[in-house]
Amino acid sequence: MRSLLFVPLHYLTLGLGGVTAALVLEVLYRLHSEASKQTIIVPVLWVLVLCFAIALIRYVVSRGFLSGQSSASETTDAEQIFAMSPRQEAVVTGDNPIRRVEDDALERHLVAYSFAQQVLTSDAREGLVVGVLGPWGSGKTSFINLARNEFNKAGVPILDFNPWMFSGAQQLVESFFVELAAQLRIRKGLQDIGKNLEEYGEVFSGMAWVPFVGPWIERGRGLTKILSKILQRRKEGIGGRRAKLREALLERGEPIVVVLDDIDRLSTSEIRDVFKLVRLTASFPNIIYVVAFDRGRVEKALGEEGVPGRDYLEKILQVAIDLPSISDHALHQQIVSAINGALAKIENTGSFDADAWSDVYSELIRPLIRNMRDVRRYAAAVHGTVRALGGQIALVDVLGLEAIRVFLPDVFARLHDAIEPLTTTSGSSSRDRDDLQQLKSRIDNLIKDGGAYARVVHDMIERLFPAARRHIGGSHYGDEWKNG
Repeated sequence: MRSLLFVPLHYLTLGLGGVTAALVLEVLYRLHSEASKQTIIVPVLWVLVLCFAIALIRYVVSRGFLSGQSSASETTDAEQIFAMSPRQEAVVTGDNPIRRVEDDALERHLVAYSFAQQVLTSDAREGLVVGVLGPWGSGKTSFINLARNEFNKAGVPILDFNPWMFSGAQQLVESFFVELAAQLRIRKGLQDIGKNLEEYGEVFSGMAWVPFVGPWIERGRGLTKILSKILQRRKEGIGGRRAKLREALLERGEPIVVVLDDIDRLSTSEIRDVFKLVRLTASFPNIIYVVAFDRGRVEKALGEEGVPGRDYLEKILQVAIDLPSISDHALHQQIVSAINGALAKIENTGSFDADAWSDVYSELIRPLIRNMRDVRRYAAAVHGTVRALGGQIALVDVLGLEAIRVFLPDVFARLHDAIEPLTTTSGSSSRDRDDLQQLKSRIDNLIKDGGAYARVVHDMIERLFPAARRHIGGSHYGDEWKNG
């Protein structure tokens, strides 16, 4: 029996209100005349009793319904994996970061909210650099997008710069100032800051100006005027422009968030350039940099100049958050949901062996999927391949081989050369010892191609190619099995 503590508060309030009303009516009943009792008090009392009875019935019914739902939802992981028909509506999402809390399948929005509040309440009077750290495909951009919601609610301007779109130190520096200045110029109240930032950036560009559309020299117009303006600004010196920019930022008094994403996609030299650029401008007041990257990748790139990369980062980052890892259960749920979505509305998916699926999923598919990006890549591949095959091959075989094709492409490419040892049964033909050893050697090389996932390749052979089990110490299958 459920404790009274589990009864919703509004039901308790309604019940206590009904009792109180009944007591009040009882007092009035004793004080008033017989006529008023019959015409007013008694009907009101019956209405209150009826309302209380309805509320009690609704509570009992709702608890029974929810209890049934809870029992139905408490299926085992295996049952959920097998629950592939009837399938949900077709959903094959692209490899794009999420933007809405409603799409937060990993339930990171609370962490993102806490992160945003920490950033907004930090002292940024001398600038602030915040790191969002996580391995490739861990959802850094999605996490930042969730934090954006809080920045937007606080009215904080957000500027974006993706260094992956530019190459070379010179272009990177020039584009950085031009891009941010352009975004500031179109924001109300930030035009002056944009102008000062652009002028400050001119000092670091090759000729102290950056063309927006093609070389200015090729235009042939106003060249003298432009060069005169450049020379005049150079006389001001870097100190004067920096002072003007600082003054404009201090006068504003409110923070500006600058997001630098995809840093870990850059080359080693470009990673160094980005962090030099951040360090160069990190001390500007009320500028908050949010930089997203893979710690291992960046530390390695920064550490190649003699200084340990971690020490270099610690001098730049004032705040850092390591993205929470995805729990095995949450990732499992997302994989199953993605597979079901990929197979939905495909008329003929092929025969499905639930007994074989359990092993194929746990030994081939699950070990190869590490993050949500992998989930989406795999689901998209499954959708296209299963649709194209039209049920000609057993579904479990297709799902297992698609995991190999997507995540171990070198192994998948070698399967064609290993058809003979993978499919030839022990009684297919008379072979001498050397021939059998050669077949086994080809299987061994296939497993070695798996590298760190050699065990997965071994299990693939065992689960999907029974005829080859004899080469890895398993059972022997004769011609009668192949023809059966």
